[in-house]
Amino acid sequence: MKTKLALGGLAVLVCVLLAGLSPTAASDLRLPAGGVNLAPYRYWTGAYPFVDTAKMGSAWISTTAGSNVWNDGRAVPLGAYGYPSQLAADQVARSLVFTHNGRHYPLGAYRLRWSGDGEVELSGSGAALLSSDPIAQTATYDVTQTNSNGLFLDIRRTNPADPVRDISLLAPEPNPSGSTINARYAADLRSYGVLRMMDWNGVNNSTQSDWSHRTHRDDAHWGTSNGVPYEAQIEVCNAMGQDLWLNVPHAASDAYVEELAALVDEQLATGLRVWVEYSNEVWNATFDQHAYARDVLRARFDVDSTPTAYGRRSAEIFELFADEIDEQDRLVRVLGGQTGNPWVLEKAIEGATVGGVLQADAAAVTAYFGADRDALYASYLAGEADVESAARLLKDGVDANSPKWRANHDLAEAAGLPLIAYEAGQHLLAAPGDQHNDAGYVAFLQEVNRDPVMGELYEYMHQRWKQEGGQTIVFFNDYGKWDKWGSWGLKENVDDVDSPKHLAVQAILAWEAASGGDLNNDGSIGLPDLDLLHAGYGTVYGLHEFSLISHHFGLSQPIVDFPWGQAATSVPEPRAIATAGGMVGVALGARRRRGRSLRHDTRAI
Repeated sequence: MKTKLALGGLAVLVCVLLAGLSPTAASDLRLPAGGVNLAPYRYWTGAYPFVDTAKMGSAWISTTAGSNVWNDGRAVPLGAYGYPSQLAADQVARSLVFTHNGRHYPLGAYRLRWSGDGEVELSGSGAALLSSDPIAQTATYDVTQTNSNGLFLDIRRTNPADPVRDISLLAPEPNPSGSTINARYAADLRSYGVLRMMDWNGVNNSTQSDWSHRTHRDDAHWGTSNGVPYEAQIEVCNAMGQDLWLNVPHAASDAYVEELAALVDEQLATGLRVWVEYSNEVWNATFDQHAYARDVLRARFDVDSTPTAYGRRSAEIFELFADEIDEQDRLVRVLGGQTGNPWVLEKAIEGATVGGVLQADAAAVTAYFGADRDALYASYLAGEADVESAARLLKDGVDANSPKWRANHDLAEAAGLPLIAYEAGQHLLAAPGDQHNDAGYVAFLQEVNRDPVMGELYEYMHQRWKQEGGQTIVFFNDYGKWDKWGSWGLKENVDDVDSPKHLAVQAILAWEAASGGDLNNDGSIGLPDLDLLHAGYGTVYGLHEFSLISHHFGLSQPIVDFPWGQAATSVPEPRAIATAGGMVGVALGARRRRGRSLRHDTRAI
């Protein structure tokens, strides 16, 4: 049974429209409607951002030639850029690609190439050699079936005097423009305004301090604890026209920060901005960055709290970036807080205030919503839990967090900052222990995530966030394999085309983008703009109906409400509608998902 969740009236949508790329009440900072956190770049993920998939491979493991031993336990000596420097006579160095990612990788011709003196091959179930050229050091393999073990990149021989390196494995993805970015991946991300690279930066429990510690572009693998090379992160943002959100490692030296800022200033495309945040959730005691701020930064700055020390170091990092960024409007300085404890944000603001001046542009907390885990599990064990009952608990979770969002918003506003969400979405988790080990319960939580009601809950969360004064929402995260550790991804993998969470977020972004109206810049707002909206934002909705709404600036009550169900071709031009000094918005109205109609109404869940 598909569950329907009532999410409130159309008037709330007008508040949503106000948020698209317009000055905020707290400052003149221009903010996008939304962004997304990029999932960790690992061999087991269900998405591959780059056409060259060799970089996402696992660390090298040792296998024995001619045997079926998965890992023989021998060390693989590494040389420059993490490639094997030598191998024993019967030793094979293997890197896993797409292993245990749910068999989500493309079929077709894979092109392998390398440099150095040695033998490299692609192996795995369904991989067959089509052609090879030892002189050119290239080979083409036809992959005809997927397997849970994925594919294997094997170095079977390497000359210590000229070791194998620069391995590339191009996947059979359409790439008409020659871009290094996977076109399907780019299509999923093109509607956002900022990409948060927290996981790609590898900042949680980071050991980086010197600039030499970072991942280099020529490294064999980018799925390490140090993250993806900054150059590749910038490349993705440039290709997609998205702002870059960087999380600076907590122990990074001033020289590290200066080098990073200079790199961004040099390589980030004109018109794009860099959002800078010191580490991630320094308030969270489970991370090493919290201990660093508590034990090192508090003493360095002689302050009485860890959030104050975090704020002070943030201000230093912001200043280092400002010294390197030529155009100051390209820099967005973000201070993080804790949703459930506004004191954290208050002290962070205090720490980031230097010489009486607050060194920040935005405050950020999370916009997650969850359910009482023990209550839901007890209901499940009693045979009483279903998608509808879980949805009710999740809606209660949104309502419970709303006053916390408001409290943080009021703190930020008092300091002259807009409040944004650095992470957001469902937080439906199995608790460690019995819940984690109950496969049926974990499957039930995934069922809730796959039901269209979850998309409606995202819309409801978004509306409540806006009502409490929140601005940009950066969702967590783009892709993610769902398991007992959570169902974080908006999409489970690159092949997931009908995820309610992803579709809901695309609809939210489309609504907000529509506040500008004249998307084709022809001087009027009409059906061609809706065509662009549909094509440009990658939604899968049919444009069955839409609403024209005009309103007083800053108010949420609509003056004109287009009749639901009326043919779109009969809609008048919005600029012909008189408004009291207001704004005009074009919004998608009723949408049909999986054959059913979704409409906003005022019934309680």
